[in-house]
Parts: sequence; C-alpha cells; structure tokens
Amino acid sequence: MGIINALLVGVTEYPGPENCSSLPLCENDLYAVKNALINGLNTKENNIMLCGKSGFVSFTDLSSSISSIISNITNEDTFIFYFTGHGGENCLALSYSLLSFQELIDELEKIPAKNKIIILDSCHSGDFSISGTPQLDTIKIIENFVGYGYALLASCGAKQSSGFNSNKQISLYTSFLCDALTTRSLIKKGKKSLEMINESIFHFAKIWNQEETNNIQDPIFRSNIGGTIFFDVEEYN
Repeated sequence: MGIINALLVGVTEYPGPENCSSLPLCENDLYAVKNALINGLNTKENNIMLCGKSGFVSFTDLSSSISSIISNITNEDTFIFYFTGHGGENCLALSYSLLSFQELIDELEKIPAKNKIIILDSCHSGDFSISGTPQLDTIKIIENFVGYGYALLASCGAKQSSGFNSNKQISLYTSFLCDALTTRSLIKKGKKSLEMINESIFHFAKIWNQEETNNIQDPIFRSNIGGTIFFDVEEYN
C-alpha cells in the first residue's frame, strides 16, 4: 500500500455567532493523535499536518490545509482526516461558522487518495446511517458521504455528547482512539487493520461505559470501502 497522510483539525476557540464555549483540551487532542499515528501506525511526521494550533480554524484555514496536503498524496495512499471540536446535526463547528458535511465532502473530494478515513470527535457526530430508511435529510447526506468510499469513525451517537478524559486531559473518544492505535497486540505479520483498531476502540469504550455510567459514549463505525485497510507498521520476516 502507499503511505499515510493525515490532516488533524482541532478547534478550541469559538468567537463566532454560534456562541459555542471554548474547548481548550482539544488542542491536546491534536498532539495526542499525532503522536499515536507516528508511534502506532508508523506515520512519518512530515506527512501529518495540524490545523488549529492557534486554537482558531476558519473555513479558509481548512481549505488551505487540504490544498497544501494534496501535493504529497497519490492515488495509492491512505488519507486520514481527524476533527476535534464542537459539532451538531449535519455539521461541524469551526471558529467563525458551521461546516456542513456536504461542504466537507466537497473539500475532501479534491484529495486523490485511494482510501479516506474520517474521524470525528464531536457532539452528535454519530448522526449518520448506512442502510435502512432515513428519517432525516441529514442522514441522507451522510449516506452520500460514505457512498464516496470513505470509512467514518464517530465519537458518539446522534443523541449523545462527547466528553473528556480528565486524567489524560484529552477528549474521551480521542483517548480510546490513541490507545487503539498504539496497542501492539493488534499487530499481525507487521500490519494493523482498520477493523482491528475500531474493535479495540469499541472495547475501550465498553469498559469505560461500565465504570462511568454518567458519561456514556457509544462510538460509531461505518465503511463503504471494499475489504479492509491494512497499515504497515513494522517489518515482518
């Protein structure tokens, strides 16, 4: 397979008209996921771009970051898009405006990568479905998202809120994600698979929900990618 390229977006400051509260721990999320990709998936540091180190992310910032990373990506590569910040039904919240999922699709469609993995750590980020009769137009939009051949990992269900892990000072789902990415027991013949990583995320969430019943999160996973995605993490003889 090709190489891994990742764009990590973290929004902590919200001076825009939506009056969202600031999320200072989301800055920690950026660096936690970056380190997990490097140490867990053998991703090269110069193939990881951070958007939001200042705390502020505008649509122009996001679009510029995507345009910058395109030059490093081929059609044999895997692209990972990670977002941490506020979210709502059918949208993510940037510092000054809301970003609809369709707008995000339009931006990500510019990227020529063979596989695209979208990871959303935000409230209501599980508001999508693959099959069945959709009840909301927002669900139809997310069906289109997956129809483009993406894999989506979301931090919680449509009616749930994403929380934080106070011990680790990062978002709760992001802590599950980072632990799963760096778990060495998932390595089989020098590779990790996306499905095994996701199963590990579900395992960590199940343990958390049993112990912290007042702060339950049920992660979501949907994929329309044929087969699975394998990541080469170490040499195998």
